[in-house]
Amino acid sequence: MYDGIVAHSKAEVREGMEALGRGNPDAASKHFWNAMDCLADVQDDRRRRDELGPLAIYYVALELYDLALIGAHDAIVLDKKLGQPRQLAEDIVTLGNANMRLGKMDEATENYTEALQLCLDNGDYDNAASASTNLASILANQDKMREATTLLRNSLDYLTKKPHPNTEKITRMTLIQVLGLQKENPEELIDVAEKLLERFGHEIPRGMIDTIRPYIDDAVEQYLKANPSIHPLKWKLAHFPRLY
Repeated sequence: MYDGIVAHSKAEVREGMEALGRGNPDAASKHFWNAMDCLADVQDDRRRRDELGPLAIYYVALELYDLALIGAHDAIVLDKKLGQPRQLAEDIVTLGNANMRLGKMDEATENYTEALQLCLDNGDYDNAASASTNLASILANQDKMREATTLLRNSLDYLTKKPHPNTEKITRMTLIQVLGLQKENPEELIDVAEKLLERFGHEIPRGMIDTIRPYIDDAVEQYLKANPSIHPLKWKLAHFPRLY
């Protein structure tokens, strides 16, 4: 019944992308707004929510954070009306992502905290890990390293219950940096880094490897210094062949 409206919305998104490609951000912005605005004519709440939620996520990826806020907020209203706890948590995370990119850290913290509790209440562990890792990133940037470390460890535990490779990759990379800054748990950092590179090393861009490598190098040196009987080069080649 609403296929035509949804098709129009998607066409507006495509036209927005084409306008961006032509270097016309004003026209693109108008199309992106129209894509969301026309969904207001979809009177089926579930259908409208199912379009708004993914559109808000897409707008975050496009750095259209103000539009993402509007879309996520409208989707959240519908989630509550429809009684959809998993979708509600997902849309609150999207709202948090938009708020964080806009520098609204208090709002983002509140969003991620709410989403985390919702996910745990419903056994939605992969989304719980995402919310927990995002919250940890905010706390780490506020120099609250111990709280961030706990959240990241929790995230990895949630992911053993319901895996999500991309979230695991992000969580491990973040935990390496947080542990590295504290310089207190080199063995834990080494374990986290080994598993990261074993599972995802082939897909992590060189620039990201360069970001985490100093923390790994430092932890390795700490470990080898504390264990002088170990042959340094053999150990490095055995544990981190991609790096050494």
